[in-house]
Amino acid sequence: MHKLNFYYENGHRALKDVSVPIHEHRVTAFIGPSGCGKSTLLRVLNRMHDLHPGQRVDGEVLLDGEDILGRHQNVEGLRLRIGMVFQKPSPFPMSVYQNVAFGVALHRRLAKADLEVAVESALRRAALWEEVKDRLGKHGTELSGGQQQRLCIARAIALQPDVLLLDEPCSAIDPISAAKIEQTILDLGADHTVAIVTHNLQQAARVSDYVAFTYLGELVEFDMAGQVFTAPKDTRTRNFVTGRFG
Repeated sequence: MHKLNFYYENGHRALKDVSVPIHEHRVTAFIGPSGCGKSTLLRVLNRMHDLHPGQRVDGEVLLDGEDILGRHQNVEGLRLRIGMVFQKPSPFPMSVYQNVAFGVALHRRLAKADLEVAVESALRRAALWEEVKDRLGKHGTELSGGQQQRLCIARAIALQPDVLLLDEPCSAIDPISAAKIEQTILDLGADHTVAIVTHNLQQAARVSDYVAFTYLGELVEFDMAGQVFTAPKDTRTRNFVTGRFG
């Protein structure tokens, strides 16, 4: 992305000339204090601002050389390529199987046997298959919070997106489920370009290849994760990762 700016309906500028690469088949973590623009940035990458006509974005975000913010961009097609998982688990009001199969059946039109394979594969990659394989007809909202979040991840990756965005995916779940999601993120980084927003610095250090530190809508520092956490170049980054921020 290059010189990305985001403005709310009231004119507040929440992102200020943010330029940062998101490397292919790597995990990039966005860290920073609350209200610094991390989640806003992820929503721009998925064109969520289109749902709010008063919000405005300028700048450039390239995917395979094409600006995804272009006025004539096919947003529905874009969201098939850029999957998103939100902070609060949000399974569809349908069965576990239908949650994962819904998008695949709609957009890929597979034979029944192939659809079943796709659903099982996505649930396995989300570390959920063994827990739900005998309960695929169970309503998705009846699962535990951690299972619901992994179901949402399975639903997103079932469409085989090029990019997967995760906005605080572990903030509302138990430590065991969080550990499973972290392992899933590590595994997904081999085949997907992954961007994660997290307030958990230890989590960012465990799962990411690159880290971007943002503050007040600006990119302060971007580098390999080991560099950011052990030898940050900016004093603000150093203060944040060592707990002395502010």
